[in-house]
Amino acid sequence: MDARDGVPVLTVRDVSAAVEAFRTVLGFDVVRDLGWMATVAEPGGGRVLVVAESAVSALASDLDAQPVVRVA
Repeated sequence: MDARDGVPVLTVRDVSAAVEAFRTVLGFDVVRDLGWMATVAEPGGGRVLVVAESAVSALASDLDAQPVVRVA
């Protein structure tokens, strides 16, 4: 098993604000922004999937699972 291709998933209340922070503070590029989720990437490097807490909660209730990481 090769874990080098893993993408961290960050659940947030405000996807737009989180994406803006990744962009302005960390210099990440926006790869995809669907509103309820976005993918950001550092130039030439790794990616982070940013997902709305409400979307994860809806999915978690369907799967009877809980998100691993929560960010206020």
